[in-house]
Amino acid sequence: MKIMTAGLLLLAAVAAGQVASPATSPRVSLDDLTLPQSMAFMLMRNLSTRPAAGDSHRIRREIEQWRIAAHDRKRKVTPRWLDPGDFANRRRSFLLALEEVAELASQARRNRGDEPQEQKQAERLRAQARAKLMQAGRDYADPLLRQFFMGAAALQSQDYRQAEQMFLRCRREAPYVAAFCQGHGRALLEVARELEAVGAFVAALRLAPDSSDALAELRDAMQATPGGLTKREQYLDALELTRRYEDERRRRRSSRRGTVWRLPGKELRSDELELPVPSYDRLLTRQAPAVPVSPDALIVDAETVTGALEVLVLIDGRYVPGEVKRLRDADVMSVELAQVRVAGYEFAPLAVCDEAPAPDSEVTVLAANAYAEMGGQVRRSPARVESADEGEGVKLSAALAAGEAVGFALDAEGRLIGVLASKSDVMAEDGGPDVFAPTAEMEHLGESRSSRSSRRDEDELPPTRVEGQCFLVLGVFGEVLDP
Repeated sequence: MKIMTAGLLLLAAVAAGQVASPATSPRVSLDDLTLPQSMAFMLMRNLSTRPAAGDSHRIRREIEQWRIAAHDRKRKVTPRWLDPGDFANRRRSFLLALEEVAELASQARRNRGDEPQEQKQAERLRAQARAKLMQAGRDYADPLLRQFFMGAAALQSQDYRQAEQMFLRCRREAPYVAAFCQGHGRALLEVARELEAVGAFVAALRLAPDSSDALAELRDAMQATPGGLTKREQYLDALELTRRYEDERRRRRSSRRGTVWRLPGKELRSDELELPVPSYDRLLTRQAPAVPVSPDALIVDAETVTGALEVLVLIDGRYVPGEVKRLRDADVMSVELAQVRVAGYEFAPLAVCDEAPAPDSEVTVLAANAYAEMGGQVRRSPARVESADEGEGVKLSAALAAGEAVGFALDAEGRLIGVLASKSDVMAEDGGPDVFAPTAEMEHLGESRSSRSSRRDEDELPPTRVEGQCFLVLGVFGEVLDP
């Protein structure tokens, strides 16, 4: 598919974990996007700033092309756009290569013996299997999982420096995936960078707090750390984290052989000369702003978290797992909401206004791109209420941009006064209509039912108090691109 506007740069969002004005936002290039939806939304934003004449007709044609690509479920694997059939073919090749690796490994085991000739033959077969394992990872379609597989294969080939680089790239692109932190920690240990490995395993445990293997791996890294480094901040942070776990002596690593990889959705085990095989072809990360409405709950766009393999909340620059609950009146005026609870944290809830906003009053709009690749932060925009009547509803001077998830509006006193419907329908003009749902028409926003999302006894620990009006919530999905 030809992209006539590949060099177009548009404002995206702000520094990770921060809420700031669009003026401080970095720029996002269309060349970096992998979803047709993202391409279309960026072009819609460009179109909204252009006069009716000029090149608007050309941009509309491009938007229509990307809508077709979205319908056909194409995904960019630089430099090509692949369709589901391409992904299916690449996955079959990947699985076939793994079968060949298994056969080589089986032959190596059959040739194992005491004779030097047998040992040499077995080692030749294992070397072939390791090379084939790396080739399988290299041929995988999705670039992110490709790097993960190559890192896992490099660990088995004892090429630890290459493994460290592969996992580091994975972490930079998706720091919220525990398996990427886990693999990075393993590689760092092998190149005698123990303190950095401790930091990687700390990140993995925070993302998978119920994993006994994650806790055991962190302990192993701490034990391997030279005594002269045990007063460093990274080590002390790890020490504090491990002390929070009750019954540590009974929390042993899994008895299963091999490596247990904590990929989104399910832990996957791989033995020697194996790679973990997830049930999906690629990861897709959605996001939305969320606001606290009770001490232990945030409300967020339901589409962002419903059906996600993992749900995470960005708190003080750190991704923390969350638990999703549906709201009883989740769908009001085309705005569908869900609730996210984060164990071990306590929020400062916003006051919820039970009156319609007054005309000409000042408000603040909180918004975020629906897809993380479009810019992964929250933006804050000043606005005012242009009109508020029963017939036409509430209209603001500032609206969500095309491609943004459900947003929120706060009044000058910081009270939650309304929810803005998402504009993430790629087939709709400008991503969808501008819809403002006043909180005066919503009930149960602050309703929360406590439940444990961790095997640790969180109720015995004082929760960490978190200040803030808005937080970024991520939903990590697994895409299966079958033709």
